[in-house]
Amino acid sequence: MPVRFRLGAPYAKGLTHVSPFFNARKQIEIIQALSINIGISLNVVLIDIKKMQISNHDSNQGDQALLKGNVYIIEDNQDVRALMTGVLRHYGFSVEAYEDAETFFSLAKIVSPAVILLDMTLPGINGVSAYEYLKTTGQSTPVIYISGNSHPEDIIQAMKLGAKDFFLKPAPIEQLIPAIRDALQKDAFQSEKKKQQQALDARWRLLTSRESEICRMILDGMGNSEIARKLDLMPDTVKKHRSKIVEKLNARSLSSLLSVYRNFEPSQTSSEPPST
Repeated sequence: MPVRFRLGAPYAKGLTHVSPFFNARKQIEIIQALSINIGISLNVVLIDIKKMQISNHDSNQGDQALLKGNVYIIEDNQDVRALMTGVLRHYGFSVEAYEDAETFFSLAKIVSPAVILLDMTLPGINGVSAYEYLKTTGQSTPVIYISGNSHPEDIIQAMKLGAKDFFLKPAPIEQLIPAIRDALQKDAFQSEKKKQQQALDARWRLLTSRESEICRMILDGMGNSEIARKLDLMPDTVKKHRSKIVEKLNARSLSSLLSVYRNFEPSQTSSEPPST
Protein backbone atom coordinates (compact mmCIF):
# COMPACT_ATOMS: atom_id res chain seq x y z
CA MET A 1 0.00 0.00 0.00
CA PRO A 2 1.63 3.30 -1.05
CA VAL A 3 2.45 5.98 1.48
CA ARG A 4 0.31 9.03 0.75
CA PHE A 5 0.70 12.69 1.59
CA ARG A 6 -1.63 15.62 0.95
CA LEU A 7 0.14 18.52 -0.74
CA GLY A 8 -1.00 21.96 -1.80
CA ALA A 9 -1.27 22.65 -5.54
CA PRO A 10 -0.31 24.11 -7.91
CA TYR A 11 3.33 24.30 -6.80
CA ALA A 12 4.93 26.60 -9.34
CA LYS A 13 4.15 29.02 -12.10
CA GLY A 14 3.17 27.14 -15.25
CA LEU A 15 1.92 24.09 -13.37
CA THR A 16 -1.84 24.30 -13.80
CA HIS A 17 -2.92 21.26 -11.79
CA VAL A 18 -1.43 18.67 -9.51
CA SER A 19 -3.67 16.05 -7.95
CA PRO A 20 -3.56 16.32 -4.13
CA PHE A 21 -2.89 12.56 -3.82
CA PHE A 22 0.10 10.75 -5.29
CA ASN A 23 2.15 7.93 -3.91
CA ALA A 24 5.06 9.24 -1.88
CA ARG A 25 7.79 8.59 -4.48
CA LYS A 26 5.87 10.41 -7.23
CA GLN A 27 5.20 13.40 -5.00
CA ILE A 28 8.86 13.69 -4.10
CA GLU A 29 9.84 13.54 -7.80
CA ILE A 30 7.38 16.38 -8.55
CA ILE A 31 8.70 18.55 -5.73
CA GLN A 32 12.33 17.88 -6.59
CA ALA A 33 11.65 18.79 -10.20
CA LEU A 34 10.23 22.13 -9.09
CA SER A 35 13.20 22.73 -6.75
CA ILE A 36 11.00 23.87 -3.89
CA ASN A 37 12.81 24.96 -0.75
CA ILE A 38 10.80 22.80 1.64
CA GLY A 39 11.21 22.40 5.37
CA ILE A 40 12.27 18.75 5.64
CA SER A 41 14.93 16.74 3.86
CA LEU A 42 13.50 15.16 0.70
CA ASN A 43 16.43 12.78 0.40
CA VAL A 44 15.72 11.47 3.88
CA VAL A 45 12.01 11.13 3.09
CA LEU A 46 12.82 9.21 -0.10
CA ILE A 47 15.12 6.82 1.76
CA ASP A 48 12.67 6.62 4.65
CA ILE A 49 9.51 5.52 2.79
CA LYS A 50 9.94 1.89 3.82
CA LYS A 51 10.95 2.91 7.33
CA MET A 52 7.76 4.95 7.60
CA GLN A 53 5.67 1.91 6.74
CA ILE A 54 7.58 -0.13 9.32
CA SER A 55 7.10 2.69 11.85
CA ASN A 56 3.38 2.69 11.13
CA HIS A 57 3.30 -1.07 11.77
CA ASP A 58 5.28 -0.64 14.98
CA SER A 59 2.89 2.05 16.17
CA ASN A 60 0.12 -0.52 16.07
CA GLN A 61 2.25 -2.85 18.18
CA GLY A 62 2.54 -0.69 21.28
CA ASP A 63 3.76 2.82 20.42
CA GLN A 64 0.29 4.36 20.23
CA ALA A 65 0.71 6.30 23.47
CA LEU A 66 3.62 8.23 21.97
CA LEU A 67 1.87 8.88 18.66
CA LYS A 68 -1.42 10.18 20.03
CA GLY A 69 -0.10 13.71 20.27
CA ASN A 70 -0.93 17.04 18.69
CA VAL A 71 1.57 18.88 16.50
CA TYR A 72 0.96 22.56 15.73
CA ILE A 73 2.95 23.86 12.76
CA ILE A 74 3.51 27.61 12.36
CA GLU A 75 5.16 28.09 8.97
CA ASP A 76 4.54 30.78 6.36
CA ASN A 77 5.53 28.65 3.32
CA GLN A 78 2.41 26.88 2.08
CA ASP A 79 4.25 23.97 0.47
CA VAL A 80 6.38 23.39 3.56
CA ARG A 81 3.25 23.31 5.72
CA ALA A 82 1.53 20.89 3.35
CA LEU A 83 4.38 18.39 3.13
CA MET A 84 5.16 18.47 6.85
CA THR A 85 1.49 17.98 7.65
CA GLY A 86 1.27 14.92 5.42
CA VAL A 87 4.45 13.33 6.72
CA LEU A 88 3.60 13.87 10.38
CA ARG A 89 0.04 12.61 9.96
CA HIS A 90 1.42 9.43 8.46
CA TYR A 91 3.43 8.93 11.63
CA GLY A 92 0.18 9.05 13.60
CA PHE A 93 0.26 12.63 14.90
CA SER A 94 -2.73 14.93 14.86
CA VAL A 95 -1.57 18.02 12.96
CA GLU A 96 -2.81 21.60 12.63
CA ALA A 97 -0.91 24.08 10.45
CA TYR A 98 -0.96 27.89 10.53
CA GLU A 99 0.67 30.43 8.25
CA ASP A 100 1.62 32.93 10.97
CA ALA A 101 1.66 33.38 14.73
CA GLU A 102 -1.31 35.76 14.77
CA THR A 103 -3.54 33.15 13.14
CA PHE A 104 -2.29 30.50 15.52
CA PHE A 105 -3.03 32.58 18.61
CA SER A 106 -6.46 33.52 17.25
CA LEU A 107 -7.63 30.05 16.21
CA ALA A 108 -5.60 27.30 17.86
CA LYS A 109 -6.90 25.50 20.91
CA ILE A 110 -3.90 23.61 22.25
CA VAL A 111 -4.73 20.11 23.42
CA SER A 112 -2.08 18.29 25.44
CA PRO A 113 0.10 16.38 24.85
CA ALA A 114 1.28 18.79 22.19
CA VAL A 115 4.33 20.32 20.55
CA ILE A 116 4.69 23.43 18.41
CA LEU A 117 6.92 23.39 15.31
CA LEU A 118 7.74 27.06 14.91
CA ASP A 119 9.48 28.83 12.06
CA MET A 120 11.87 31.51 13.33
CA THR A 121 11.27 34.02 10.53
CA LEU A 122 7.56 34.75 10.20
CA PRO A 123 5.60 37.73 8.89
CA GLY A 124 4.26 39.89 11.72
CA ILE A 125 5.15 38.32 15.06
CA ASN A 126 8.45 36.47 14.60
CA GLY A 127 9.32 33.14 16.17
CA VAL A 128 11.04 34.54 19.27
CA SER A 129 8.25 37.02 20.05
CA ALA A 130 5.64 34.31 19.51
CA TYR A 131 7.37 32.06 22.04
CA GLU A 132 7.73 34.92 24.53
CA TYR A 133 3.99 35.60 24.32
CA LEU A 134 3.15 31.91 24.59
CA LYS A 135 4.99 31.77 27.91
CA THR A 136 3.06 34.78 29.28
CA THR A 137 -0.22 32.92 28.72
CA GLY A 138 0.86 30.16 31.09
CA GLN A 139 1.23 27.63 28.25
CA SER A 140 4.12 25.24 28.78
CA THR A 141 3.77 23.53 25.37
CA PRO A 142 7.25 22.54 24.11
CA VAL A 143 8.52 24.43 21.06
CA ILE A 144 10.78 23.04 18.35
CA TYR A 145 12.16 25.62 15.94
CA ILE A 146 12.62 24.77 12.27
CA SER A 147 14.20 27.60 10.35
CA GLY A 148 16.22 28.21 7.23
CA ASN A 149 17.40 31.74 7.88
CA SER A 150 17.98 32.82 11.47
CA HIS A 151 20.36 35.21 13.20
CA PRO A 152 22.60 33.59 15.84
CA GLU A 153 21.25 35.94 18.51
CA ASP A 154 17.68 34.81 17.73
CA ILE A 155 18.70 31.16 18.11
CA ILE A 156 20.42 31.91 21.42
CA GLN A 157 17.37 33.82 22.68
CA ALA A 158 15.03 31.00 21.65
CA MET A 159 17.07 28.43 23.55
CA LYS A 160 17.24 30.69 26.60
CA LEU A 161 13.45 30.89 26.55
CA GLY A 162 13.39 27.11 26.81
CA ALA A 163 12.96 25.83 23.26
CA LYS A 164 13.04 22.03 23.20
CA ASP A 165 15.13 21.84 20.02
CA PHE A 166 16.27 23.77 16.96
CA PHE A 167 16.60 22.41 13.42
CA LEU A 168 17.97 24.17 10.38
CA LYS A 169 16.09 23.46 7.15
CA PRO A 170 16.03 20.89 5.74
CA ALA A 171 15.28 19.08 9.01
CA PRO A 172 16.14 15.35 8.71
CA ILE A 173 12.99 13.43 9.49
CA GLU A 174 14.87 10.67 11.33
CA GLN A 175 15.94 13.35 13.84
CA LEU A 176 12.72 15.37 13.81
CA ILE A 177 10.35 12.51 14.68
CA PRO A 178 12.25 11.45 17.85
CA ALA A 179 12.46 15.13 18.90
CA ILE A 180 8.68 15.46 18.49
CA ARG A 181 8.06 12.31 20.51
CA ASP A 182 10.39 13.48 23.29
CA ALA A 183 8.58 16.83 23.36
CA LEU A 184 5.19 15.11 23.59
CA GLN A 185 6.37 13.01 26.52
CA LYS A 186 7.63 16.13 28.25
CA ASP A 187 4.34 17.92 27.64
CA ALA A 188 2.30 14.99 28.94
CA PHE A 189 4.30 15.13 32.18
CA GLN A 190 3.98 18.92 32.44
CA SER A 191 0.27 18.71 31.67
CA GLU A 192 -0.28 16.30 34.55
CA LYS A 193 1.64 18.60 36.89
CA LYS A 194 -0.47 21.52 35.69
CA LYS A 195 -3.70 19.62 36.39
CA GLN A 196 -2.48 18.91 39.90
CA GLN A 197 -1.60 22.60 40.37
CA GLN A 198 -5.05 23.65 39.14
CA ALA A 199 -6.70 21.23 41.56
CA LEU A 200 -4.70 22.71 44.45
CA ASP A 201 -5.55 26.24 43.28
CA ALA A 202 -9.25 25.43 43.17
CA ARG A 203 -9.20 24.07 46.73
CA TRP A 204 -7.12 26.98 48.03
CA ARG A 205 -9.68 29.46 46.70
CA LEU A 206 -12.28 27.87 48.98
CA LEU A 207 -10.46 29.29 52.02
CA THR A 208 -11.50 32.57 53.58
CA SER A 209 -8.81 35.23 54.01
CA ARG A 210 -8.51 34.30 57.71
CA GLU A 211 -8.27 30.60 56.91
CA SER A 212 -5.64 31.29 54.28
CA GLU A 213 -3.63 33.34 56.78
CA ILE A 214 -3.81 30.62 59.43
CA CYS A 215 -3.00 27.92 56.88
CA ARG A 216 0.19 29.76 55.91
CA MET A 217 1.21 29.83 59.56
CA ILE A 218 0.46 26.12 59.92
CA LEU A 219 2.58 25.40 56.84
CA ASP A 220 5.39 27.44 58.43
CA GLY A 221 5.30 25.03 61.37
CA MET A 222 3.46 27.17 63.91
CA GLY A 223 1.22 25.50 66.50
CA ASN A 224 -2.27 26.53 67.63
CA SER A 225 -1.10 28.48 70.69
CA GLU A 226 1.56 30.41 68.75
CA ILE A 227 -0.94 31.29 65.98
CA ALA A 228 -3.50 32.36 68.60
CA ARG A 229 -1.01 34.73 70.24
CA LYS A 230 0.12 36.20 66.94
CA LEU A 231 -3.44 36.83 65.70
CA ASP A 232 -4.92 37.63 69.11
CA LEU A 233 -7.37 34.73 68.92
CA MET A 234 -8.46 32.03 71.32
CA PRO A 235 -6.66 28.69 70.79
CA ASP A 236 -10.04 26.97 70.35
CA THR A 237 -10.87 29.41 67.55
CA VAL A 238 -7.62 28.53 65.78
CA LYS A 239 -8.40 24.84 66.23
CA LYS A 240 -11.82 25.30 64.58
CA HIS A 241 -10.22 27.17 61.71
CA ARG A 242 -7.67 24.39 61.31
CA SER A 243 -10.42 21.76 61.06
CA LYS A 244 -12.15 23.79 58.37
CA ILE A 245 -8.88 24.23 56.48
CA VAL A 246 -8.16 20.49 56.47
CA GLU A 247 -11.72 19.82 55.27
CA LYS A 248 -11.70 22.43 52.48
CA LEU A 249 -8.29 21.38 51.19
CA ASN A 250 -9.42 17.77 51.09
CA ALA A 251 -6.52 16.68 53.27
CA ARG A 252 -6.83 13.43 55.17
CA SER A 253 -4.88 14.82 58.11
CA LEU A 254 -2.64 17.67 59.18
CA SER A 255 0.44 15.70 58.07
CA SER A 256 -1.17 15.18 54.64
CA LEU A 257 -1.87 18.92 54.42
CA LEU A 258 1.76 19.71 55.19
CA SER A 259 3.00 17.19 52.64
CA VAL A 260 0.86 18.54 49.77
CA TYR A 261 0.79 22.28 50.44
CA ARG A 262 4.13 23.05 52.13
CA ASN A 263 5.69 24.52 48.95
CA PHE A 264 2.42 25.54 47.32
CA GLU A 265 2.08 28.92 45.60
CA PRO A 266 -1.16 29.96 43.82
CA SER A 267 -0.80 30.25 40.05
CA GLN A 268 -0.77 33.66 38.41
CA THR A 269 -0.88 34.29 34.66
CA SER A 270 -1.26 37.25 32.33
CA SER A 271 -2.08 37.16 28.63
CA GLU A 272 -1.75 40.47 26.77
CA PRO A 273 -0.73 39.67 23.16
CA PRO A 274 2.46 41.21 21.77
CA SER A 275 2.33 44.03 19.25
CA THR A 276 3.51 43.29 15.73
